[in-house]
Amino acid sequence: LFQAEACLYAWNFLTDILRIPADRLYVTYFSGDESMKLEEDRECRDIWIKLGVPENRVLGFCSNHNFWEMAETGPCGPCTEIHYDLIGNRNAQELVNSDNPTVVEIWNLVFMQFSRDISGRISSLPTLYIDCGMGFERLVSIVQGLHSAYDTDLFLPLMKIIHKCSKVGEYGGQLKDINSSKTDTAYRIIADHLRAACIMISDGVQPGSRNRGLVSS
Repeated sequence: LFQAEACLYAWNFLTDILRIPADRLYVTYFSGDESMKLEEDRECRDIWIKLGVPENRVLGFCSNHNFWEMAETGPCGPCTEIHYDLIGNRNAQELVNSDNPTVVEIWNLVFMQFSRDISGRISSLPTLYIDCGMGFERLVSIVQGLHSAYDTDLFLPLMKIIHKCSKVGEYGGQLKDINSSKTDTAYRIIADHLRAACIMISDGVQPGSRNRGLVSS
């Protein structure tokens, strides 16, 4: 029940609420780690298969990818991730967790079961809990059928304002490739900073020359 409910909620939200095609999704789970004396998380693997995810789309990965730790010590645990294939109609197994820009992580469930002490020893936590992470902008881009969050209606109004104020060429949407435009990169940096500044100011952090205000400036 500890893992099953979280997996069910995540899967239903993505496939039923957002209507993201299930045949574009891949799921990863913790395949174990001998150095930490932790076995494969077969319970998690079986949960996904019972939810209807094909076995060849439920992929095991080592602790580098599927074990989360806040720091060198403290709470930690295996995680399961959901990845989305931007292209579709292909077998993208080998592209998962390979830094390929066409297969992106959109959801992460960390099963906080353990704690690591200063000596590196891992012990079980008395209470189990789940840390859920998802990329809002990335999900918006997927729902809107786009390959970049900067092309969504979250960012395009900002791009238009930047264009109007800067009087440079319009935002072209070119990303990291041989044809990438430095102007487009500048657009994205400015848009990100503007949003961050707005959020900080709305939380009461006014621009200044000291402490938090310096960050806002």
